[in-house]
Amino acid sequence: MKRYLSFAFALLCGLTMSAEGYSFLNVAKVTGESEGNALSDFTKITFTGGQMHLLNGASEVKTYDLSSLSKMWLSTTSGIRNIQTTETDRPAEIYLMSGKRVNAGLNNLPKGVYIIKEGNVARKLIRR
Repeated sequence: MKRYLSFAFALLCGLTMSAEGYSFLNVAKVTGESEGNALSDFTKITFTGGQMHLLNGASEVKTYDLSSLSKMWLSTTSGIRNIQTTETDRPAEIYLMSGKRVNAGLNNLPKGVYIIKEGNVARKLIRR
């Protein structure tokens, strides 16, 4: 009996997932869209009825139909991986919040908040 209890305890410990060092749960949808969810916004994830529920205590933060998702992953950024520009002759520009231009690629950016400018469109990037 003791052996079975030890096995059950080890199995339960092995099923626990740690998100230490990560800041976002990113999901990619089958439509090609992706979303980043800050881990600080929820405390629990449940899977019921073909859905994934992100909960903060008893409050539901977000719900996803599992059939609409193609991939989920933890990361230190909010899911922005590549920047695609519509103007081929003008590359995307990266700026600090102070307005200073950064001469580095997305993969080489230290933690911080950045503005990504693509032609007339500007987006905020949070790297944690």
